[in-house]
Amino acid sequence: MLTLGTALNAVLRSKATEACWLLELYYNDDDAVTPVRVSDVDRTIGGNDYLGLVRSWGSLHQSADLVEFTSSTGTVSITLDNTENTILGGRFSDLFAIKNIANRKWILYLSADGEVSTDSIGSGIISDDIKATDKNVQLQLLNNESNFDTEFPKTVVDVETYPNVPDNNIDKLIPMAYGDFDRTISEEGANADRALVKGRFPAIIVDKTDIDALPDIQPLNTLRTRQIYMKMGEYYAACKSANVIATAATPIITFGGPDWYLYIPMVAGDIDYDAMTDRDYSEFKAFQSGAGGAELTKDFEIPLVGNVGTFSALVLGIGKKRIVTNTATDPNLSARFDPLAGAVKPYVEFAWDANDEDLALTQATLPVQGDIITVSIQDENLVDQIMMEIYELIVELTMAPLQTFTRKKTLYSVEYIRQARTARGRRRL
Repeated sequence: MLTLGTALNAVLRSKATEACWLLELYYNDDDAVTPVRVSDVDRTIGGNDYLGLVRSWGSLHQSADLVEFTSSTGTVSITLDNTENTILGGRFSDLFAIKNIANRKWILYLSADGEVSTDSIGSGIISDDIKATDKNVQLQLLNNESNFDTEFPKTVVDVETYPNVPDNNIDKLIPMAYGDFDRTISEEGANADRALVKGRFPAIIVDKTDIDALPDIQPLNTLRTRQIYMKMGEYYAACKSANVIATAATPIITFGGPDWYLYIPMVAGDIDYDAMTDRDYSEFKAFQSGAGGAELTKDFEIPLVGNVGTFSALVLGIGKKRIVTNTATDPNLSARFDPLAGAVKPYVEFAWDANDEDLALTQATLPVQGDIITVSIQDENLVDQIMMEIYELIVELTMAPLQTFTRKKTLYSVEYIRQARTARGRRRL
């Protein structure tokens, strides 16, 4: 945690009217030179002069990959004035002839009302990726704060404990889950609970023969066989639950087989109907037929998935609905594919009770062809006006993946995972 100097801390708490950043750029032999000091305007603080050359402080960029257990180096891109007579009678870039700043350190300080922090708020290395024009110089400042981070306890996949581990996973970290994880939709039933999952936690393959994966090194409260996923492009496919063994006490996941279910979000052709495809159950769209039984139809597009496997069936499901208008007849809600070329396919009807207000997934199976699904609502007797509140339309594609199951990871989403961290140490699974 950042600790500011006593004087600066007092100023910030009481009467500071101005705060600014001060940057020191080192060159040649870092410890044997007086750094080039710059800020956004000319300043003299703490007996040091800072030239007002900074035109933009940019922003900090850093990313973390949960699946690959990696993070990028944080970078800050700043822009300095490089016009004539800006420093020592010339351009800032003229300094490079005698002052090598590439791969040298930088330190950033915070100042308030003339007080300077005795501790830096940022430090690192100046990248050698320096861009200069006759107007500006752009520097990439690489963050070095990771050197001061506290390392979490870790357990890696070793060959002695896991002799059948895939080569790419040797010495990789075994995930550690902290806190509670909740399924997004636990009460909806059918397939909505695994289709509308907003977060997934990684597990790492430790046995390429039996296809075993570890989500943690310690026992978990719950693992669900219905929510074991494999990443396919930008989407995730769930393994058929009958082909999954998930043991929370171990914990270990064993999975396999050619039967997977890919869930992809559709795109509404009419933005007024986005609530039906936004993967959020907090909003609905009233789907209402016209007066006198007139039909209402709306188109929804299935995005391109890519060549990830062989598809054998498609199910269009209503993840949550409520029938508002009760009539003596069932509402005729149906769906069909409209291929880009060829004849329009016939509608396939959904089936339910007219007074059905439960939250179960109502679904219709459609042929796997085309890329536009048209959904229609109409009174089957062409008399009454029918209205339904539809919270979410879900597309489920049954598929056999192209790749074999020696992937590095699978993913799962579980409800109320609680860590039992009383037992430490490695287990042979």
